[in-house]
Amino acid sequence: MKQPILITFLLALVGCVPGHSDGDHHDHHFHEPDTELAVVTQAVNLSDVTGCSLAVVRALDQQIIDEMNCIQPNSLVPFDDLNVELGGTSTWAYLQPTAKAAFDRAIRNRGISFRVNSAYRTIAQQYLLYQWYQRGQCGIGLAARPGRSNHQSGLAVDVSDYSGWRSHMEAQGWDWLGAQSDPFHYDYRGAGTTDIRETAVEAFQRLWNRNNPGDLISEDGLYGPQTESRLQRTPADGFPLGADCNAPDPDPDPDPDPDPDPDPDPDPDPDPMPTDVHVFVSGDSSAPEGQPRGLFEDGNSFGVMDVVEGQRFKVDFVVRNGADRPNTDQVLVGYEIVSPWLRATNRTIYSDFPARDGRTWQINDANNLPENPAMLGANGILNLAVFSPGESKRLSIEVEAVAASASVPDHAHVRVWVKHIGGYYGEMDGWDDPVENNQAGNLLRFETKVDVFSPDHWTFEGPTAQDVEGWTICDGSSPSLSVDTAQDRLVGRASRGRVCLETPIWTQIDANTYPGLRLRASADAGEHRVRLVWRRSGQQWDMSKALSFQIPSGGAISELNLDLSQAPDWSGAIEGVRFQVVSSLQDPAMAVESLEPLSNIPSGAIVPQPDTDEPEPLEPDDPQDPVDPPDDANNNPDPNPRPLPDGPDEQPGADFAPDDGNAGAQAACATTVTAARSGSQRWGGGFFLLLGLLLFGWRRFGVGRSTQEGA
Repeated sequence: MKQPILITFLLALVGCVPGHSDGDHHDHHFHEPDTELAVVTQAVNLSDVTGCSLAVVRALDQQIIDEMNCIQPNSLVPFDDLNVELGGTSTWAYLQPTAKAAFDRAIRNRGISFRVNSAYRTIAQQYLLYQWYQRGQCGIGLAARPGRSNHQSGLAVDVSDYSGWRSHMEAQGWDWLGAQSDPFHYDYRGAGTTDIRETAVEAFQRLWNRNNPGDLISEDGLYGPQTESRLQRTPADGFPLGADCNAPDPDPDPDPDPDPDPDPDPDPDPDPMPTDVHVFVSGDSSAPEGQPRGLFEDGNSFGVMDVVEGQRFKVDFVVRNGADRPNTDQVLVGYEIVSPWLRATNRTIYSDFPARDGRTWQINDANNLPENPAMLGANGILNLAVFSPGESKRLSIEVEAVAASASVPDHAHVRVWVKHIGGYYGEMDGWDDPVENNQAGNLLRFETKVDVFSPDHWTFEGPTAQDVEGWTICDGSSPSLSVDTAQDRLVGRASRGRVCLETPIWTQIDANTYPGLRLRASADAGEHRVRLVWRRSGQQWDMSKALSFQIPSGGAISELNLDLSQAPDWSGAIEGVRFQVVSSLQDPAMAVESLEPLSNIPSGAIVPQPDTDEPEPLEPDDPQDPVDPPDDANNNPDPNPRPLPDGPDEQPGADFAPDDGNAGAQAACATTVTAARSGSQRWGGGFFLLLGLLLFGWRRFGVGRSTQEGA
């Protein structure tokens, strides 16, 4: 019986080795996990969905697609009648009609079946993928925000055999995005298409209003906070009332009762605009390259884009002329970039003319108008000039984070709005200025709120107890960390006679410039020894190198100037600092009022001494643990988040990068892998472990000894 047990265990290990099936090695499209391994929960709402399968929203998907075809008949048509194979239960075989015809020609020309890994994706699917990406779940390496993915346009397909299909697809008007790091993705660029991504958003908005008459939202096709909050509360298995092409549209903003005594001779519009002109605006902001939007999702910073001093991010404001005639009057936009926390470093005005597709951008002549300043101040006006029929223009502003704004209750912000369109909209002289003539029906404006954090100094002046500015409890003790807003200080308390506080994951202190630290802190009554340790770039935490110093007794805040100029490891870039209080108390507490680097060491500074205590062992959930470190005690993001490029996810085609198709199998084998490895060993040791077990089985269990036993 020993041989079958050994062989079964070895086969289990082989099953855990990452495979490289067709398409596994790429990272820009989604494979539905094996249904036997994927954990799917039929959640009440989309926000409650667990697991890594998009099939959970399939019924809701069909309602959205059907409603889209009610709004714009034949906006999407099925292509599963072609010579295709679908790669998963969540793959929707829908394209725009002209794209389907071109797709059919390419398939016929090659004469073999086309295996589709991904095609049309609904707003519900894109919401889930984006949430998984932001949380670092399900192997999603990159995902566009809902409403921005090209897979929501009905003009995109993904295929594993991209090289074999390239010549056939390109001959029929399909663009291969391999040059943009997405080799499995094709976009149809031929004639006869429309941008239906706003139609997809509008379809969801109509379904929501039909099923929630007491909580109506605008049916404008724009994906913003209102639409996202309703999407989160949408039943994952669909609405009770589905698509209805004959249903009257609810009015989310009904007109008030008419004036019983109207003015018999109203003033004529001094600058009339034809009523067939329709202007739409949208906006977006992208985090600095290589990081998620939410570095710190707690307290006043929850749901707000986070940046660190010195980083730059983008804000885009798009104005579209939705009419079939030109806008002959100049379009003026106002802007406000709140200082001293933010400042603009560059601005560019783009146009999608002549493609008029909302995707193909080039610098517009308005960019160089003499009245448009090259460098933007804190506020001002820009002239976008006139628009052709169907043309969109995009104002892209690059913004630098200048100073920490965590203490600002309303956040730092960038605001952009339409100030004037003659006879149609205006004047809107400021963000809150009432608009006298508003034929658009809503305010044409966009705002991005931003929290700026410091990489090397902290003062804890935020408005809520949760505004800990990214600091965490850094050991396995029961954590309690909050801000005393009355005294503007961070307070950490833990059990077992110690408390350990750690600076944020974005810490960057130049030890070559700053030879010391100024710490304003206190501990409970009585003297307490503080162990100080730091982590340089590329290093792990090592408490055996800790230095120690004393916090004076009394419990009052003391200013401690720490001279680290002679410490051998205080050099280069410091990426984290820890303060561990060693106390005889059962539940010690440490309060930090501020921490900042010292450029000059004052007289009387404290020189921390080498700590003589043995370093305490790591707890199972200590962030040092090299095996799959969890999020820290305050649910802060992974210290090594997946990159969020500034450009690709803002442009169609550079969509997202999930893991390979056997991600579910790898997750199922995680326990076996963890038991088989030690220290920092990863998958690279799997082969040697397997080889060793084979040799062990050969010698120990008699594998291959049948000749001797039979003799």
